[in-house]
Amino acid sequence: MTAILGALFPVFSLIALGLICARSGYLMPGADEVLSQFVARIALPVLAFHVIATSDPADLAKPAMAIAAVGGPAIVWSALFLFERWRGADASSANVAAFGACFGNHAFVGLPVCFVLIGPGAMAPAAVIIALTSSFVFGWGVFMQVITAQGKHTLTQGQGLAALLVVGRQLATNPLVLLSVLGGIFSALHAPLPGPVDVLLTTLGSATGPCALVAIGLFLARPLHEVASGMALRGVAGKLLLMPAVTCALLAAMPPLPPVWLATTLIMAAVPCGTGAFVIGSQSGPRQMQLGASLVVFSVIAAAVSLPLMIAVLQRFGIVRL
Repeated sequence: MTAILGALFPVFSLIALGLICARSGYLMPGADEVLSQFVARIALPVLAFHVIATSDPADLAKPAMAIAAVGGPAIVWSALFLFERWRGADASSANVAAFGACFGNHAFVGLPVCFVLIGPGAMAPAAVIIALTSSFVFGWGVFMQVITAQGKHTLTQGQGLAALLVVGRQLATNPLVLLSVLGGIFSALHAPLPGPVDVLLTTLGSATGPCALVAIGLFLARPLHEVASGMALRGVAGKLLLMPAVTCALLAAMPPLPPVWLATTLIMAAVPCGTGAFVIGSQSGPRQMQLGASLVVFSVIAAAVSLPLMIAVLQRFGIVRL
């Protein structure tokens, strides 16, 4: 456990640095938004392109990885959404809670943690997971939020088309999705990157982890105006407990992945809720927006305990070696 905590020390230290800078006023208000925008629109898409473009196409075509990265969230979303609806929650809030339980903070937490624990070899599987979840899982969450925001149990053809257009527009203009696809084309064509371009992309991509973790600390300094509801706590439990368990079960039922890819997939499944829960909640109203913020903040705090325990289990079975 000491070795695990030592490996995670840089991760939580950078989060603490952001929190201290925000609480002390050392950085201007809104710095978290600026830093998050830099990561989401520049550093992370560049990193995804560079990693995918320089990967062997055979390494990217792993069905087990795709099933775990997309099928696992689908199972968890369905379970949480139906459970919350059974408890009487409105469809929009149930979708936010279910989405928070299945959509992890892969870029801001998972990627730097995998890099620290596993090494540079984790970057390729991490980039594939980020690309898959950003395209399919996030797209599904947006689609369902457009539908549930209507406040109706039935969906007309026009409403369904409108929802698909919203999702299509968001994905078509998402730099992470676009550059991931472009990276896949470069990889398939075995197109080399000129030396100076490679250095530029490496430099930009390396800023993703530190900037993302500091941005999380800055975000944690924001006040929450109400305590976490039972729905938020169930969403956090779904993300940190159910999601890793479902992913592990799916991987166990399929042909084995290479050790680095297996370890990366399991760690990425155990990271806290992604900020996409807050983004989706903000499309519906104050209550859903607060629910999304609670999911993000409280899952990050809880992951300080659950993630080291998860990594200890993986180390015990020889999946992660520190």
